[in-house]
Amino acid sequence: MGTITNSTLFIIGLVLLIKGADIFASGSICEENKFKRSGSLMGLTMAYVSNSIPILAVCVAATFKNANDLALSTIIGSSLFNMVFVLGMCALIKPISGLSSNRNRVFPYHIIFTVIFFFFIADCYLPWSPTFVGFSTDHLLDQNIGILDRLESVLLIFLFFVFIIETSNHTKKERKNGSLRGTNNLDNWGRFLYITGGLLAIIAGSNLVVDNVCDLAKTIGMSQTKTGLTFVAIGVSLPKLVRSLSSLKKDENGEILGSLAESNLFNILFTLGIVGVLQPLMVNMASFIHIGVLIIINLYTYALLLTRRTMGRFEGCTLVLIYILYITYTFMW
Repeated sequence: MGTITNSTLFIIGLVLLIKGADIFASGSICEENKFKRSGSLMGLTMAYVSNSIPILAVCVAATFKNANDLALSTIIGSSLFNMVFVLGMCALIKPISGLSSNRNRVFPYHIIFTVIFFFFIADCYLPWSPTFVGFSTDHLLDQNIGILDRLESVLLIFLFFVFIIETSNHTKKERKNGSLRGTNNLDNWGRFLYITGGLLAIIAGSNLVVDNVCDLAKTIGMSQTKTGLTFVAIGVSLPKLVRSLSSLKKDENGEILGSLAESNLFNILFTLGIVGVLQPLMVNMASFIHIGVLIIINLYTYALLLTRRTMGRFEGCTLVLIYILYITYTFMW
């Protein structure tokens, strides 16, 4: 297929993916709230899945098509887009409050678990690893420097449920304060149709995205890593931008930062864990560098949480500029 055809099908796939995720969320919100009101693991897991299912679907589809570089780079690129561009745009529009609660509840886990994943895949730099080659920095960008094996992937999923257990205590407090999301008016049959239809659209959309973005990458000479970091990551993260802007409009800006951090945690722990269990994930030098960039961004954001009561327009402008520089750098190498 030609470039125009691949581009058109890629966009159609994104539309199906995003719209399918919305339909799926509309159908699952009642069941999600039923479990969340009891503070159960099932309800909290459903909440995270419904919020991040586009990325999960694309990464699983990429794994089945032996496009592991695309899966990993999509997760990294989406995490950076959330924590830099989405957060920056929201702060530019309206100062974000509620920093102290996110500082104490979400961000320590966000940073610690990302660092743990970083060490999991830094095999060639770890003296106790069989593949240790010293601390050389002359690796090629497409050279594999580590692997996320199945045991490490299971550990990531385990850490996700550790976080969920901690979060359940906070959710029970929210239940007492009456701050959970409202339910919709669908009956059981309606929810079944919404969930089934949403899943079918998600499956079709994710396959269209993966197939056509891989073809496009070959046609225009871009690596899967670069494509995942940019086009795919931004495309599958657009719903998060829309939801964050919607929260801002409803004066729920205190929830934005926590929601973004939780979404990134789900992607780093659960989505990557599922991908690694399905197929051990080889990590090249380019992805390794960008994971390092993600950690630096997380530390910068955490520093803002420690030193400010609100995240204002200056901080938002800084984050947006950082993302612009990051995307420019990504396309240059």
